[in-house]
Amino acid sequence: MGTDQTAPVIGFDSEFTYDVDSRRTIDSYQFSTFDPEDSGHRFDIVLLPLTDGAVRHVDGGGSYGGPLAITDCLAVVIRESGLWRSAGLPDPRGVTRRDFWVGGDYAASMSALYGRHGIGVVLAGHYLPADLTAFARPRRRRGDGRYDDIMRRVTSASGGLVSLKPIRMAAISGPRGSSQRYLPLSITVRDTMGQAAAGSNSLKSLGEVCGVPKLDVGDAIEDMTGFRRDHLADLLEYGVNDAAIVLEYSTALWGVNAVPPVTLSGGGAHALRAGIKGYLGVCSNAEFSARFQGLVSVDAGQEVSDDGLSYYAVRSQTPVDGDANQVHSASRSPSTVAGTAV
Repeated sequence: MGTDQTAPVIGFDSEFTYDVDSRRTIDSYQFSTFDPEDSGHRFDIVLLPLTDGAVRHVDGGGSYGGPLAITDCLAVVIRESGLWRSAGLPDPRGVTRRDFWVGGDYAASMSALYGRHGIGVVLAGHYLPADLTAFARPRRRRGDGRYDDIMRRVTSASGGLVSLKPIRMAAISGPRGSSQRYLPLSITVRDTMGQAAAGSNSLKSLGEVCGVPKLDVGDAIEDMTGFRRDHLADLLEYGVNDAAIVLEYSTALWGVNAVPPVTLSGGGAHALRAGIKGYLGVCSNAEFSARFQGLVSVDAGQEVSDDGLSYYAVRSQTPVDGDANQVHSASRSPSTVAGTAV
């Protein structure tokens, strides 16, 4: 059921407090990842944003108040855990602009940067609609005029948020110019909401499974800002424990630094398809679809005959031949086929 892909997995969680006007203060970001040189050791890292308006970007680009940028947070995790060294980078801040920049061609420059120096990581959390939105929204446009907004690159799945393909984002540090450094990140987002059975997918249940019991702070959960002020050490322990649960549960389920499938059911479907492809002796997904499902893709611009099979028509698929068409038509729900008993 696994993807057979590997990348460092970083468990993630955040703590926040809502005020009477439903405005949110981010109290902490916490991350957990294994030592790249010894998976028997784990790095637990907590970042505390300064809520007095004195938070500073890693790139030295000025001060601002409020939440932290996802690239800045991951840059700290990669630096402190030594992931930059295991990725073969010469410096934890990444590579200098002059080492990959191709004239004024932004697309070609990014292709060269990620092709030679990209660091692939899995950012895994539990119920990311709450935590992934805790990062600062981007203020700076990229060279192609777009913003690096991770919320535009994820989709909902099983109550959580996931990425269907890796998301490229770079942590940029230093003054502008040829010596400016880029830390190229290729981020795969996974949510443990979709990695557990329905009814047993609370973080507490996941912690019990992997041997990392979830901690309890009682009524303080309603005012984490006050808890941070009065009981900082307890906040640090409570917060990072949730990130550790995500990391340890994912590892128990899929293995050390294994890229999880998008969801548990998706992993099952992947395994089923692989087994059927092996049984039929086919290699490509297109041949699998034709032989097992009786469907073929329709070229762009080619007219699709609906014949009542709108589910496939909107996906640019059509039965491979008349026999397949008859089977699919006969298998439709009786409610959609007037006068037909199926």
